Amino acid sequence: MKGLLTILLVMTSVCFAQQRPVFDRAKKIKLLESSREDVIKLFEQENKFPYPSTTGEYFSFENEGINVTYSAGKCSDDDEDWNVREGLATEIKITPKYSLKKEDLGIDLTSFRKQRTDPQRKGIYALYDKPGGIAVMIHYDLVKAIYLTPTSREYSRLCDNAEVSEYYKNKRWTRKPVRKNLIIDYNLPAHVRNVTLTQIPDELRKFDVLVDALDPENDVLMYNYQITGGRIIGVGHRVVWDLTDVNPGTYKITAGVDDGCGICGQYITKTVVIK
Repeated sequence: MKGLLTILLVMTSVCFAQQRPVFDRAKKIKLLESSREDVIKLFEQENKFPYPSTTGEYFSFENEGINVTYSAGKCSDDDEDWNVREGLATEIKITPKYSLKKEDLGIDLTSFRKQRTDPQRKGIYALYDKPGGIAVMIHYDLVKAIYLTPTSREYSRLCDNAEVSEYYKNKRWTRKPVRKNLIIDYNLPAHVRNVTLTQIPDELRKFDVLVDALDPENDVLMYNYQITGGRIIGVGHRVVWDLTDVNPGTYKITAGVDDGCGICGQYITKTVVIK
């Protein structure tokens, strides 16, 4: 039975030079045109950790997270800006999963306005072009999030609401009263640093899975596993991956951690080849 199993390690890279630009996937979504179904279909083949909610969808990828907000189709709703049918994408939030400086975004920020978004916390501010539909949230020169919104060409489709009209007319990024679903989250995401697979003695197709994860803010973590075969026994940072009944082939396990944000940080995939 020796040589039955081969274990390969695939880790997410954090080198920017090897990354696809964080905008690549988001650009495929057409604001005020793409529906929830369109977005799900666009990403369902490549995303590992989807998190649906009542107002949007969160998709976690190796290098970035993408949060899409959808319209409710009711201009009478306090959270609604756009007079479009229900279920169309109205806003995109992109969260890089690696250290990304604003200089590395590949866009000219010199004409963007600057505004502190949290007077209680130093180093946090927004660079934004409201008519151009983009805002970049900065924390001490690192990009924490990028928001994409409809441009001024779409302002004719705004709800007939005085507060909404006033917000899009003025030059400031922040708004009062704040929409319920407009949350600028400066959460520092948790990352999986390592996954150790150890074959259980006398159980050639069972593995002890040990996940080493770190959250900078010491948040409580939930451990998530995606597998292409077998089953997971147990919960938490240490589980058993049981491949007893699978056919010969290649199987993957992906481990991610959720600190309340979803799988917003780096995750790790390992591959087992059963011959």
